[in-house]
Amino acid sequence: MTIKTFPNMSRLSRFGARLIASRLEAFAAGGGPVVLGLVGGRSVSGIYSALSGMDMPAWKQAHFFWADERRVAPDDPLSNYRLAHETLLSPLLERGQITEENIHPVDTAADPADAARRYAIELGAFGCHFDIALLSAGEDNHVAGIFPDRSYPEDCAYIAFDDSPKPPRERFTATPVFLSGTRCGIVVFSGARKRAALEHFLNGATDKSQAEKVLENIGDLTLLTDQRG
Repeated sequence: MTIKTFPNMSRLSRFGARLIASRLEAFAAGGGPVVLGLVGGRSVSGIYSALSGMDMPAWKQAHFFWADERRVAPDDPLSNYRLAHETLLSPLLERGQITEENIHPVDTAADPADAARRYAIELGAFGCHFDIALLSAGEDNHVAGIFPDRSYPEDCAYIAFDDSPKPPRERFTATPVFLSGTRCGIVVFSGARKRAALEHFLNGATDKSQAEKVLENIGDLTLLTDQRG
């Protein structure tokens, strides 16, 4: 695990973008598709924006999935798809570096259980793991849709649920067993309100949350924070 601390979110975002770009190019050198897991939130929007200006042949091999999503319309302000599309995907599309075939949104208008099942199948067609996952940690140390004190199945990659402790209650998420197989994880702990969550993750506590255990299982893990110890 690598920990990088920055004086502000601007520098954190630029570093995060360069890190994702370098991993993307390295994985793309193998010749196959590279699967990126995306999330939403202000802490990752700057990374998306910085990435959007990078010209790389490897973009053509990138396939964008969502580690979690809210059950809202794609143009809803709460949509993780909308955030990624506006800040990252749309500029790449406009420059012809990717096509719509590189983008794999969750069908949030469909029956939730069926949409999650079909999304798991779609993920499985690309190797059933994220090569690169950009994640952000919550104040309660939740990551993606993996919240403390909530159970998750171990026999599937993606689920829908309607009892999220944070609104909106209806969400989709990659499961802990799926996220644990991520090849390269980049996790953002931003803002003073995340300091306690970061310290809890790093202090060797025995009461680790499910999300913290997932992160510990990712071999190539980088934590990015603007909180100085």
